[in-house]
Amino acid sequence: MVKRLDERIQERLDELKYHPFKADSKIQPNICAKLIIRGNHERTLEMAFGNQIVNLNKEADNSHLRRCREVEYWVLDSYKWCCDQFGKENVIGFQVHLDEK
Repeated sequence: MVKRLDERIQERLDELKYHPFKADSKIQPNICAKLIIRGNHERTLEMAFGNQIVNLNKEADNSHLRRCREVEYWVLDSYKWCCDQFGKENVIGFQVHLDEK
């Protein structure tokens, strides 16, 4: 079973024995960073699906598409960079969205 992101974050904070200053305090130290690694939308779709026709309409059926390896290499490079920068144990989640510009 895949755990929700908030559960994975809490598990990592527990491993680090992190406790907020005060449970009800609105002022807390920064504990999480959200990074967005972007690329050119058209190029990213090309890496992912080559010359296949992608329907970007909401709820479109793209079940015929086959993912190309090129996008996987790009994602793995991005993931490795994050691990090198922050430590693999601190990379809690990694998602790829190809439906947004």
